[in-house]
Amino acid sequence: LNPLALNPEPLYFTVRRLELFEGREALVIETDVAGLSTTSWVTPDGEVLKETSPLGWELRRTTREEALSAPIEAASAPDLLSATSVSIDRRLDDPTRIATLTLLVEGIEGEEITIARSWQRVLPQDRLAAHDHRSAPPGPWCLIELTRPHTPGIEGGVPAGDVVAPAPPSSIERHRRPSLFVQSDDARIVAKAAQIVGTRTDPWEQTVALNQWVFSTLTKRLSVGLPSAVDVLLTPAGDCHEHTVIFTALARSLGLPTRMVAGLVYWQGRLFYHAWPEVWIGQWIPTDPTLGQLVADATHLGLIEAENEQLIALGQFIGKLQVQVVEVVSRDNSESHD
Repeated sequence: LNPLALNPEPLYFTVRRLELFEGREALVIETDVAGLSTTSWVTPDGEVLKETSPLGWELRRTTREEALSAPIEAASAPDLLSATSVSIDRRLDDPTRIATLTLLVEGIEGEEITIARSWQRVLPQDRLAAHDHRSAPPGPWCLIELTRPHTPGIEGGVPAGDVVAPAPPSSIERHRRPSLFVQSDDARIVAKAAQIVGTRTDPWEQTVALNQWVFSTLTKRLSVGLPSAVDVLLTPAGDCHEHTVIFTALARSLGLPTRMVAGLVYWQGRLFYHAWPEVWIGQWIPTDPTLGQLVADATHLGLIEAENEQLIALGQFIGKLQVQVVEVVSRDNSESHD
């Protein structure tokens, strides 16, 4: 049962071999669910001796005495953010000034990125040589160009790249509706949204008000769990998931089509897995209430939609990606090549 959707989810087991592990006979079994794979060493009577995770962590069966006698340093909590972050080959001095960013992403092919965004596109692979004459890396890779959208009503309200026709209403209708964790029809959510926006009726002005309220109200801290919008409203604290789910619920309660996106964002020299909302105002506009960015900067690389059961698909990317900067164009039109 997928806990994010409360629906059945296919789970695949593959028995790879039988081998000795620390003198005991064990079956090596791979388990796959939604692209996430773990490997376990299991005795014929079902005792798990070792397990490895997609992050490279290894769990081993020990006695209680062995676990309690571990040195304090070894027992310290791991840095989950650093463990799941993605390396990038150069620093980006001011992401908010970037107009266009071209990235070489190793570990995935372009078809694996399922989110559709008019200002994020996968470039033909032959464009890599045209940019800086470097050779293609081994293994799967793709070339991605990110263009920071304009602020609606201020800079023209269209992407800096190619203008695309608005999506038909049927394709965004589901982003107006409540869902398992986005209780946009809850009376408390509806009342809070109305209080925040006041007399504002313009969709972008409402988006700005919601962004500023979420950013200034929620306490920033790491969390573990599956946050719902009502939970966050009652306990306003958490990381990007809490900020995103409460913003999405508030926005939908006002009739603003809003989707949740998960991917990568640049922060202090690395790329971190992150979530943020995008509001439909003639096109999808990314806004980041976690970082306090009204229009999210161009380092927000979207990988998947992140509502309910879709969020688990993000795990398929963890531990696989490396990123190189191919080209940066800043908003003052100066260019920087790797």
